[in-house]
Amino acid sequence: MHRFRAVIATAVVLACACPGTLAIASSAPRAHVAASAHASLSRAAKKARSHRHKAYAQCSARHRKLARKGHRASCPKHHKQSSAQAKRQAQAQAKARAQAKRRALAERKAQAKRRARAKHRAAAKRKAATKRKATAIRKAEAKRKAAAKRKAAAKRKAEARRHTHKPKRVDAAKPATPLVPLPTADGSCPDSYLTPKAGNLDRVRTATLCLINQQRMRHGETPLRSNGQLEQAAQGHSDDMVGRDYFNHTGPRGDTPLGRVRATGYIYSQRVGYVIGENIAWGTLGLATPHAIVSAWIASPEHLANILDQRFRDTAIGIDPAAPHSLADGEAGAIYTQEFGVIITG
Repeated sequence: MHRFRAVIATAVVLACACPGTLAIASSAPRAHVAASAHASLSRAAKKARSHRHKAYAQCSARHRKLARKGHRASCPKHHKQSSAQAKRQAQAQAKARAQAKRRALAERKAQAKRRARAKHRAAAKRKAATKRKATAIRKAEAKRKAAAKRKAAAKRKAEARRHTHKPKRVDAAKPATPLVPLPTADGSCPDSYLTPKAGNLDRVRTATLCLINQQRMRHGETPLRSNGQLEQAAQGHSDDMVGRDYFNHTGPRGDTPLGRVRATGYIYSQRVGYVIGENIAWGTLGLATPHAIVSAWIASPEHLANILDQRFRDTAIGIDPAAPHSLADGEAGAIYTQEFGVIITG
């Protein structure tokens, strides 16, 4: 367009410089002017194209290769791009834009996942910290409770050491026997072969305890004294075994020797120590006498250990003039219970 204007301007100047030809110039058809301008433009375009072809021919093969790939090179492109090439280029550009869009979307998703994972890790850390704190609080509380419990136990123990209790008075109103039945001068115990009956239970009880103390004295141990509270526990157990038809230290209701003795008040405080023992036996006819029962206990190491235990100081015998029906098969007999005990206050 620039060259076309230059041609027109030249034609006007020439017309003005030549007055004689002014009419001819002025009357010249417009088509001639346009044709002259087009001819001049074609020549200029061909010249420029030739110049570009010459410059492109002078480039090296490496520069041409770079120019084909789209890289910046010093060689200009002299040929006109075809429609197929333009279409392929547009498709490649669209594909590149789509790939870039997909990569951007994938990156946004990856960032969202990373943020979610970071959030989850932070929540897990907070939860773990809370759990550790709660565990530490529970441990500290357990330690405080244990320390308080130990302190209270030590206090009770110290009070127990400082506190002294007077033993309860022994209820000796019922027994008509001596407090400590001992063998006679000739070393024998009266009524040792007496068969228990409802009217002679005190004599049988005394003879049995006499035989027990005889064994203790032979082994250098202190004779045992009769105790009314232990006698209550022993007699109650003998009567219960006959009434409920069983033979055992533990009753059908779960009562134990310790429970029976504790129920009588023999162990009068929780702050005192104690040792409790029990022997039981039954027999029929001649095997129900004190001599036969004590002989059977002496023949048993476990029963003899109770009889000779040096810690025991109190005892009592409970006798029922009948044996459990399932064991005696209806024969006459008796069942014996002996309780042993000592209260430790020091």
